[in-house]
Amino acid sequence: MSTRAITGVMSWAVLAVLLCLILAPALGLAQESAATESILPSPPEITYFEATASFLCPVHLPRDYDPERAYPLIVGLHGYASSPQRFHSLYYAFAHPDFIYAAPQAPYALPMGTELGYGWLPDIQSDDLYEHFSQVTQEYVLTLIDQLKARYNVSEVYLLGFSQGCALSYLVGINNPELVSGLICYGGWLETGWFTDEQFAAARDIPVFIGYGRDDQIMGYDKAAAAMDELTRRGFTVELYGYDEGHSITADALQAAQRWMFGDPEPPGQPNAEAGV
Repeated sequence: MSTRAITGVMSWAVLAVLLCLILAPALGLAQESAATESILPSPPEITYFEATASFLCPVHLPRDYDPERAYPLIVGLHGYASSPQRFHSLYYAFAHPDFIYAAPQAPYALPMGTELGYGWLPDIQSDDLYEHFSQVTQEYVLTLIDQLKARYNVSEVYLLGFSQGCALSYLVGINNPELVSGLICYGGWLETGWFTDEQFAAARDIPVFIGYGRDDQIMGYDKAAAAMDELTRRGFTVELYGYDEGHSITADALQAAQRWMFGDPEPPGQPNAEAGV
């Protein structure tokens, strides 16, 4: 064989060796990946279960609280990703409150940076599960009210909700008209699809106070006006109250609801108190 032929054969041999060295790791990884995939289990199925748990609920009592006397109970339902630690402070913005104010923690934790917020419904995409958890959350609020009424001398119950808590106030109140004496709804919306005509009709004697921030870019006048129009059309008595603020609650808005509930005289001004979204 000629020197040129030998050189050519050697060149091809060297090239073949180099290709093997280059491709071998990739082929090995591919085989390893295929083998790994063949032994990996399928992704888990997500399910939910219900269990007994205890939740935080700050309760404010009147300054001269008398356990022998019956007091109105206001249940404050905070907004999405807020907390009872923030929402219970609304009590300090009322003018000489002569009622019991409870601010329960929503059941679903939501990490919010360095803080922890809570929501009344989990973040889910299934309509069936959404309906299920709506019912579970209703029962959560009803259980709280039952336990508060067992602990304290309660004359009547009002629901005060903000944002997502506003929608929940409508949900619980309209579905349980025998339980509540009024609904106070700030910065939220009325989900009309949650109710039947019969449910609206059975609840139309519940008075409703709707508050909205004129500068609210999240849930402003349009949502408040839509709720008022729908409820008024169905025979509810509704008061609409606008205040100069964004997506929050001010002291004047709380005191306006206080006068609406109890007919209190015009109170002195108080510093603003804001609720979480």
